[in-house]
This record gives sequence, C-alpha cells and structure tokens, in this order.
Amino acid sequence: MAFEASAGIVKWASNIHNRLQNDPTRAAFKELVQVQGFLFLEEYLEEVLKGPKDQPVIELAKTPGRRKETQKRTRAAVAAVAATATKLKTIVSSLSRTPSFAEKI
Repeated sequence: MAFEASAGIVKWASNIHNRLQNDPTRAAFKELVQVQGFLFLEEYLEEVLKGPKDQPVIELAKTPGRRKETQKRTRAAVAAVAATATKLKTIVSSLSRTPSFAEKI
C-alpha cells in the first residue's frame, strides 16, 4: 500500500524548500563558514608543519592551574600524630609535677 501525498502537502513542502534555497542570510552564513573554516585549517596546518615547539619536557607535562595539594592524611600519619601527642602529654604532665616547673608557671 503506497502512501500518496496530497497535492497541498507537496506544494507546501516545495514552497518551504524554495524559500530556504533563496534566503540571502543562508548563503551568507554558508560563505562565512567556508571562509572561517578554511582559515582555521590553514593556520592549523602551518602550526603542524612548523614542527614541535622547543620547550622543556617538564613544561609539557605540567597540568595548568594545578595547585599544590596539602599533605594527605593516611592512617599511618594520623597514628603517628596521635602517638606524638600522647608522648607530649606524658612529658608535660611529668614536668608539671616537678616543683621547679610549677613555680615558673
């Protein structure tokens, strides 16, 4: 069973097609895209043909805008800080029991 379009639909579609084909802004846009596209490709090709830039390898490997990270907190680091704090508390408490240290405070 073939679909037969009415004459009105064909005429309507043809009218839209003709209006789009004759639109002056469409032609100007097409030309702009062609010109800008080819200019970009020419500039890109020139950059490629120039070859690689002479920069130190480390400059190429850097991530732009990357901030230095703070020290990462691992379980071992947290445990070491806790052990040091405990040792300091015992030293301070033993010093505070001595009469000479208590008099100075």
